[in-house]
Amino acid sequence: MLTAAPLAVFGVFAVRPSVTPIVRSLSIAAIVALPLVWALQWRGNLGPQWGGRYALVSGALLVVCGVIIAAPRWDTLPVRVVVAASVTLGLSGLWWHAERTDVFAEAGEEILELPCEDVLVSTSTYLLREGGSFAELRTGVRDDGCRMLNGGDGRLQLALDVARESGADSVTLLAVGRIESDPESLDRVEIVDRAFIELAGSPHTLLFLAI
Repeated sequence: MLTAAPLAVFGVFAVRPSVTPIVRSLSIAAIVALPLVWALQWRGNLGPQWGGRYALVSGALLVVCGVIIAAPRWDTLPVRVVVAASVTLGLSGLWWHAERTDVFAEAGEEILELPCEDVLVSTSTYLLREGGSFAELRTGVRDDGCRMLNGGDGRLQLALDVARESGADSVTLLAVGRIESDPESLDRVEIVDRAFIELAGSPHTLLFLAI
């Protein structure tokens, strides 16, 4: 949290008795809440998102307190360094967000053009969802009739079973990474062909399956 919002460092010092009661109360509340967040949080499947999102309220409160503490000391070097670091991190985060949005927008367009006869299954939990600005990706059905399923987080076999039960004869499997050998985890399928592509800045493998 402190690396994401350096100004929060000054907010920690707002617990001093010399600080006004309301600012001190906000700082104490933010700090006391953090151990509870750390003790009760768990690792979910939202890897691309910031793992410390439950500490955002504490971080925001500490930043507010930090600004109040730092404002009268603007002419000191430590304050200027921390403010400069905060601005730099904020701008870099904004640039990264814009860049990532563009990358996944391009990936969404490419997914809609991938060869698919019946069903397309992705082994990435996020890839189809990140391209949600496209109506076809939100509904899970392309204009050409290809249905798209999420097979990430250990749900690959379930996705293949759902495709099979729907009456599909073929599946285009979009797998993360370059897969040279036949995956042993695939049950009751035949790999007809494969192709290697770049998608969202990383290598992927297209496996064309007969189910």
